[in-house]
Amino acid sequence: MNEPLRKIVNLFLRGLTLACKFTLIFVLAKYLDPADVGIYGLLAATIGYCIYILGLDFYTFSNREMISSKKETWGQIIKNQGMVAILAYIIITPMLVMLFESGTLPKQYIAWFFLILILEHISQEAHRILIATSQPLMASTVLFIRSGLWVIAIITLMFVDPRLRSTYYVFSAWAVGAFLAIMLTAVNLKGKKIGGWNKSIQWKWIIEGCKVAAPFLIATLAIRGIYTIDRFWIEKLTNVEILAAYVLFMGMSNALVSFADSGIFSFSYPKLILQWQNKTHEEYKSTLKNMLTNLGVLSCLFSITSILLINPILKWIDREIYTSQVEIYYWLLASSIVISISMIPHFALYAQGKDRPIIVGQTLGLVAFAVTAFTISKIDATNAIPISVFCSFSFILAWKTAAYYLLTPKEYLLFRR
Repeated sequence: MNEPLRKIVNLFLRGLTLACKFTLIFVLAKYLDPADVGIYGLLAATIGYCIYILGLDFYTFSNREMISSKKETWGQIIKNQGMVAILAYIIITPMLVMLFESGTLPKQYIAWFFLILILEHISQEAHRILIATSQPLMASTVLFIRSGLWVIAIITLMFVDPRLRSTYYVFSAWAVGAFLAIMLTAVNLKGKKIGGWNKSIQWKWIIEGCKVAAPFLIATLAIRGIYTIDRFWIEKLTNVEILAAYVLFMGMSNALVSFADSGIFSFSYPKLILQWQNKTHEEYKSTLKNMLTNLGVLSCLFSITSILLINPILKWIDREIYTSQVEIYYWLLASSIVISISMIPHFALYAQGKDRPIIVGQTLGLVAFAVTAFTISKIDATNAIPISVFCSFSFILAWKTAAYYLLTPKEYLLFRR
């Protein structure tokens, strides 16, 4: 396959994966009871958050090492990362069990939770290894199987046979998709004849990696914490049906963030890093300007389209709980626009190697979310969480923008007097 065709197929697979994830939440809202949608949202958010904890963001160190190493040593690097994961599981698993024992999560889903958590974690790391080994098309294929193919399968089955419209079959399909993604990656890596499997674990290397990854983990857990705590908090303040509405509208609004990440930021931030290293400040500013312009166009198109379609979609779903809580969507749409804009100063700082203000900003953003939610919940329990998400993301945007203007040399500033 020639390079232009490879890029087209790569983009198609990623776009199809995003479309599948976007469509799934509507289908679940249509075919499942709101309580089941709420439970699905809680478990999915918790699994997503736990993957970051278990992974420790160690890939930020190990993938860089893999990129700069020969494949004869890749096996040892993968073994080292596997040992980090095993230790993390030993520490974290008892805490996760307590979530079910305490009733925070429904106990009947504990087996599904751990099965999908393990498979999702391994498949995510497999996807990252494929990227690190310069196999973007295979990485996109694995991502599609992990997050897209099983969605197509379960949507089709739920449409054809009403008996399959339950969380049991949704979680089954999810687990199968993640397992197939792992198997495909294993076959691929076996064909690469990777060496280093017989070498011993490098504990000093692991400790060094943990030190490098720790700051990134703090920043990741802070921003992802907002996307996880919000669901538990809104259920506590209201009920599982309003949680279902929140899950639906968050899924819709988050599509903007996914589209921006895949279509704008993933292509632009490597250029920023290179332009900063080469000290080409005009090109650096031009890239930031293009990011801002493209994001502005995308945000406008997405907002107009989603606002026009929201009522027809809710009419198709035909459940009163979603229609009555549509105000939540507008807060979450505004939040997605704000957090997307904040990624521009984020990547501008990241390209310069200024990670500290990013970490501090996202950590304080989590604090701002908690304080705002606690305060507003005394006045408006239903809208407290979506409003607080908007406020915390607005704080993060303001913080990163201020850091960009205070810490960036004048010739690299996008707008200056």
